[in-house]
Amino acid sequence: MLVDGVVLAGRYNTGRLQAGSGAKLEAMVEVQGRALVDYVITAMTGSGNVDNIFVVGPPGELAPVLRPGVFTVEPGGDVLTNLRRGLSQVRSAQVLVSTSDLPLLSPEAICDFLARCQEAPGADFYMPVISARDAQGAYPEMRRTYGRLREGRFTGGNIFLMKSRLPEAAWAKAEEFVKNRKHVLRLASLLGPTYVLKMLLCRPSIPQLESRVEELLGVKCRAVPTPYVELAVDCDKESDLRVVEAALRGCG
Repeated sequence: MLVDGVVLAGRYNTGRLQAGSGAKLEAMVEVQGRALVDYVITAMTGSGNVDNIFVVGPPGELAPVLRPGVFTVEPGGDVLTNLRRGLSQVRSAQVLVSTSDLPLLSPEAICDFLARCQEAPGADFYMPVISARDAQGAYPEMRRTYGRLREGRFTGGNIFLMKSRLPEAAWAKAEEFVKNRKHVLRLASLLGPTYVLKMLLCRPSIPQLESRVEELLGVKCRAVPTPYVELAVDCDKESDLRVVEAALRGCG
């Protein structure tokens, strides 16, 4: 499988990483002397499955990590706009999308994820899911949000495989979810009260959750279980950086 890649790197460093780094972008915060986004680009190129890579973020700030086959795309005002701008540049029918803060991402993890996606053809969107047992066993210090499903407790990864062209209606619905992601009652309204009640009383299975997302967005989604915990090890606070630095020293 050969696909183009999109890396979302437009967020300015004004959050919890700011105190420990003078980088203007979170993507350019350094771990072990390398920018976070550089680890993602290196993993994508090293996988042999990613052709051109489009990094969505301010070109001037990202210049140090550019190399042949890696291009910058001017960012917009929010994450969905940035994603759409990145997708507008790709040529492949499917695209591998990643956040820029996954310094433990490896070529092997990418290859495994793409292979698992190929085993379930026909979906518009694939998202890796990692069991709480695997995640907590590998990195007990890191705090993650877990969803309780019939098959167990899972957290989502930060890379995705998706079709490069989706219906406009799907984008409009996704924008509603992003806009209301921090408002529980509004999210419940979007999901539907009957479905929320089912989630509270009896945990849905992964296939049931996939079906509900398809009903809401009009696109076929697949959750892809994977043992590669690093797909979910993102860095959005200083304690995350310390965990990652220790892991990288151990690899070295």
